[in-house]
Amino acid sequence: MAPPIETTVKSSDSHCAPHPPLNERILSSMTRRSVAAHPWHDLEIGPGAPTVFNCVIEIGKGSKVKYELDKKTGLIKVDRVLYSSVVYPHNYGFIPRTLCEDNDPLDVLIIMQVRQLLLIFIKNTIV
Repeated sequence: MAPPIETTVKSSDSHCAPHPPLNERILSSMTRRSVAAHPWHDLEIGPGAPTVFNCVIEIGKGSKVKYELDKKTGLIKVDRVLYSSVVYPHNYGFIPRTLCEDNDPLDVLIIMQVRQLLLIFIKNTIV
């Protein structure tokens, strides 16, 4: 490992301590936990909530694949495949900026005649 690169503080005040070595600052910044920002963080529930609200489609109507939002990456990942004759009867998704006991966003079943694309943002009315 390379020796630390020393930096000094240029100040007339003798009470100021020097900065940590540059390589220590770089390593420190790489080991700090960072919070990833994802497109889901900026989505609004909508001004009409709780009667009319926005949601994101995770699973399309008729799908045999269970998708789930990966909180770490912000991407949708395959959770499991339904191997029986069971399919999702309607579009399934989540309401942004909500949190349930299982630390996931609030789930929502969107009842409509057509299958929607995944990851679309859609306005819903509660029934």
